[in-house]
Amino acid sequence: MEDLFPRVRIALVATMVVLSSAFLIGVDGPPSERHVDAASPVASPSPATPAPGGAAIASPVAGGISALVEIRNDDYEPGGLRLSVGDSVRWVNRDGVTHTVGANEGSFDSGPMHRGEVFTHTFDAPGTFSYSCDLHLEMSGAVVVSGR
Repeated sequence: MEDLFPRVRIALVATMVVLSSAFLIGVDGPPSERHVDAASPVASPSPATPAPGGAAIASPVAGGISALVEIRNDDYEPGGLRLSVGDSVRWVNRDGVTHTVGANEGSFDSGPMHRGEVFTHTFDAPGTFSYSCDLHLEMSGAVVVSGR
């Protein structure tokens, strides 16, 4: 019985090292738990029509998505959109670091988005929805939604 105890202890320590390493390098579950929307491909942004006030009027992208916002160089591109009630926006992180997309008033929150991951939100009510990155406070954008 004495020979068994050191082997069990070694196996437990090895398991703890593997689990700790996975936690430290950021293994955080399968893609479905990381806000990856693999159901529809990420399209390149379509040209947006400039609107008064610097916001872009959304042009349809694909798959029921009204607008695409790319996260690049610690910025949302475009930073402002004009939509109608029922339109959807897809944000895609093209940056090398983790970002978030969260409405300042709390109506939507992507959670952490790693490179290549996407978040989609449908706007069901009119209003101005300012949003920002919880990890990079200098990043902000806004969506202005009007009734149909």
